[in-house]
Amino acid sequence: MHRCAHEIQVALFLVGNGGAAGAIKHVTSDSELLRRYSEAKDGEAFAELVTRHFGLVYGTAMRRVGGDAHAAKDVAQSVFTDLAKKASGIPRARPLPGWLHTSTCYAAAKLVRTEQRRRRVEQLAFADAAGLGSGEESASDWTAIEPSLDSALQTLSDEDRGAVIMRFFQERSYAEIGTEFSLKEDTARVRVQRSLEKLRAALRRHGIQSTAEALAIALAANNATAAAPSGLAAVIAQIALRSAAMASVGSAAGVITFMSTSKVLGSALAVSLAMSAFLAVMLFRERASTADAEVRRAALEKERSSWTEAPNEIARLRGELGALKKAEQQRIAAVEAKKREQEALETDLDKWLDRIDRLKRFASAHPEWVIPEMQLLTPTNWLDATKGGNLETEADYRQALSTLRMNAKNLIAQKFNKAIGLYLAAHQGVPPADARELAPFFSEPMSNDILDRYTLSSSDEIKNWKTLSKTAKEPFAFTEKAVSDPLWDTEILFAENGVAMKLGDSALRRSDVASAMRTYTEKNGTPPTELAQIAPYLKSTSNPEVLAEVFEAIRSHPVLPPKPE
Repeated sequence: MHRCAHEIQVALFLVGNGGAAGAIKHVTSDSELLRRYSEAKDGEAFAELVTRHFGLVYGTAMRRVGGDAHAAKDVAQSVFTDLAKKASGIPRARPLPGWLHTSTCYAAAKLVRTEQRRRRVEQLAFADAAGLGSGEESASDWTAIEPSLDSALQTLSDEDRGAVIMRFFQERSYAEIGTEFSLKEDTARVRVQRSLEKLRAALRRHGIQSTAEALAIALAANNATAAAPSGLAAVIAQIALRSAAMASVGSAAGVITFMSTSKVLGSALAVSLAMSAFLAVMLFRERASTADAEVRRAALEKERSSWTEAPNEIARLRGELGALKKAEQQRIAAVEAKKREQEALETDLDKWLDRIDRLKRFASAHPEWVIPEMQLLTPTNWLDATKGGNLETEADYRQALSTLRMNAKNLIAQKFNKAIGLYLAAHQGVPPADARELAPFFSEPMSNDILDRYTLSSSDEIKNWKTLSKTAKEPFAFTEKAVSDPLWDTEILFAENGVAMKLGDSALRRSDVASAMRTYTEKNGTPPTELAQIAPYLKSTSNPEVLAEVFEAIRSHPVLPPKPE
């Protein structure tokens, strides 16, 4: 996993710097680049894939997360990380841009849901913890907090005080705070939370009981900068600049030297008023400082009285923290296991759907192995026919199509039984001349293409079938005029009271003939061209006509054509 993360970082670096200069040309296909990476862990090949498709993934992510660049970057990294981990399991026939778009939509939706859920839980938790049901209650909390807020802030370190002020007074984002402290955004978030907890502890020493969440709501709803009159900052800045400029000219005595007498008298009066105001301010500050010192002293006494209980409380908190850590580790392990299971299921499903698609294309290329009853097949029938093993050889494809044909014939078996019974009841037991005469007696329309595949057979013709006990006594039954693939198909029989099946002679001799042909080829280096050449290797040479038919059928399809891309 570390290796995948490293390769993602390398790939994103190459994206930002124009790719590996000339290392891989754009003419190389996505599937070839994916093969190089999955088989040889070719980092340059993966970097080229990221370079080629980063615009698609990032643009899609931006749309899905509402233009949040930070979130879009996280989504892009998640998608390309998944690509690195799942490279070997992605079907080469599947276009990579489509896979990336689907993965991007899924990752973006997951991120948005997670963020919405987190915010909703935080808001509910904050409201419950603080008992905030209305704006009036928030204001009352602020009324309790405001008198001691600045004193509590002064007890914090410069870093903690700055983190709280930037987040709740200046309403700056975690990213901006991280920039100020040279931290990552997530680290800045943790820093603010810790500083807020320290402020809550300081307020508690002032006799104000609150939770960190309630304190955050109160600060956010009543931030100290919101009430400042507009334009006040600019005025204060101008005054400060002018004061600094005057201070640089010289001492007060030097200034008075250049004043007229009337100006000197006016200045003296101004100085006197200023001194009076200064003394009043100093007196107020001294009284406030004394009151604040009393509050601090009382808080220290209260805290000192609780020190005797501290060891037991610390032990209890440590136990709770250990239990919480263990529970969180178990939860993370369960989530990871569930994620791995989901990824495995998705990979298996992709392979399964790919087999169905290849089987359908193979059937289209061989209409002689398709029967009209197959139009009645359901998606479940196609899934069942392809669930076992891979489709690698022509024998695999023909066996799968044989399974589908058998399922299709079984779908109409019961309908045939009922139609025969209804026909015989309507015609005093006289059998129909052909299958088309049964058409009015089917509960659902049955096409002539299907009916024309079956012929009426007498009891003498079907006596060698392994039938159901009732079926064996039937005077007639309908059997297939011909099977589509004699080497693989099972023949079927429809009677009034049952259904019977049997393997044809060709299917029974298939394994023997195929084994003999394979043995001949291994001994002579070339495949046989005549039935007589494999006679020494056959288990039985009876029924030569069937043997010849099977031999020619196998010889006409020696290998499977390349898989369609």
